[in-house]
Amino acid sequence: MCVLFDKHYFDGIDFPTEDAIHDSDFHEFQFAVARDRNRLGAEAPDHRAIICEIRESTSPTWYRPGDAQALMPGAGSDGVAIA
Repeated sequence: MCVLFDKHYFDGIDFPTEDAIHDSDFHEFQFAVARDRNRLGAEAPDHRAIICEIRESTSPTWYRPGDAQALMPGAGSDGVAIA
């Protein structure tokens, strides 16, 4: 909801708690959300580069059989338990 408020999605809609929050507090909150969103957007990695890296990889980035072996002693090289 914080992001939707910042984008004025709820403009013109009355809320029961609206009178309990002073306008200046709400505007300060909207400014803080916008500031944080812009900061996070600037720090985020380039999504195009991430997609290209995933598409160029020979195996899925989430596939780590070593992790499965550590969690399941006796697992095969593919991470599947051997009976």
